[in-house]
Amino acid sequence: MFRQRLFNINVTQKRLDLGKIIVDSEIRARAGINETHIEEYTLSLQNGDQFPPAIVYLVDDENYYLVDGFHRFFAHRQAGRSDILCEIKYGTKRDAILHAVQSNATHGIRRTNADKRRAVEILLKDKEWARWSDRHIAKLCRV
Repeated sequence: MFRQRLFNINVTQKRLDLGKIIVDSEIRARAGINETHIEEYTLSLQNGDQFPPAIVYLVDDENYYLVDGFHRFFAHRQAGRSDILCEIKYGTKRDAILHAVQSNATHGIRRTNADKRRAVEILLKDKEWARWSDRHIAKLCRV
């Protein structure tokens, strides 16, 4: 397990109960949740469509923090599903935040300028991360 944590190797993909996943707004890099997209995803689920796995970080061997797939998560809940396919990564809550600020730059729902701004602000509000160069922060946030 130490090797998995050290190299952040994906543990596995498996279905997780929605109730076991922590939805923490501190980790969500988007400026907000788009209800229209949730409705569209819900209809797609009801029509039998499959979605890529959501990404969660297993922190302290017990807490699954949602990092990528917030719209998919809420659509599953709205569709009456009890679980969702997840890609599970090991790490800390800070690892999860760093992953989140990079999410959706190349896939999923296109990020708005407000989404990009929020990702950068998350790093700038942190005592350690705020000391990083603007160039490094921009590269991490993919802006």
